[in-house]
Amino acid sequence: MTRVTALPDRLGTVVEVLRDALGRAQLVVTTGGLGPTPDDLTREAIASALGEQPAVDPALAEHLRSLFERRGLPMPELNLKQAWLIPGATPLSNPHGSAPGWWVDVAPPGMSAEVTQPGASSDVARRGAPADPGRVLVALPGPPSEMLPMWRERALPRLETRITSDAGSSARSRSATSNPSRSGNCTSTIARSGACSFAAHIPSTPPAASATTTKPPRSSSCRAAARKA
Repeated sequence: MTRVTALPDRLGTVVEVLRDALGRAQLVVTTGGLGPTPDDLTREAIASALGEQPAVDPALAEHLRSLFERRGLPMPELNLKQAWLIPGATPLSNPHGSAPGWWVDVAPPGMSAEVTQPGASSDVARRGAPADPGRVLVALPGPPSEMLPMWRERALPRLETRITSDAGSSARSRSATSNPSRSGNCTSTIARSGACSFAAHIPSTPPAASATTTKPPRSSSCRAAARKA
């Protein structure tokens, strides 16, 4: 671990830190900042860092409205923010709260997002050199009762599938060239965010946070940390 960052509710600061983390690591995890209020800035920051525009997803909006209807309440328009998606994001369902998480496949420079999906190939891979699998950004809600189940039940299975796929692609590439270079995958990075740390071998239960990683006051909208691959 080389950097752990607790961020204030300032959009420019969050965007800068996310861009830096994505430039250094293959897996970046954020916690918090997925609520409906103006100081919940994680979605805006991810969209800005990737040059994408968030928009309301009709299916997510309908799901949110149904949550409020079951409680006999009208849904405030403010909550539509929790139905935002960007083109590169897949929603992670949240049975324990109203804020869906995001799984974002971030393509390497000059490569379309499609080739970062598990099992996809590229011209580089077909030539026998290991392809850059791209980056993954996972945005989780802040409350541990929502964050931990989403990590274990939603993000972790996708990550394990990706690691398996990348490992298979690397093995095929090594057998096709006499001078292979090491192909990175998500296991080469430790991502640590909020009150939870995720080890390099991706355990199903993240270890408890140490005293140095306790959550700061509510002024922080999300956290991101990464180690160089």
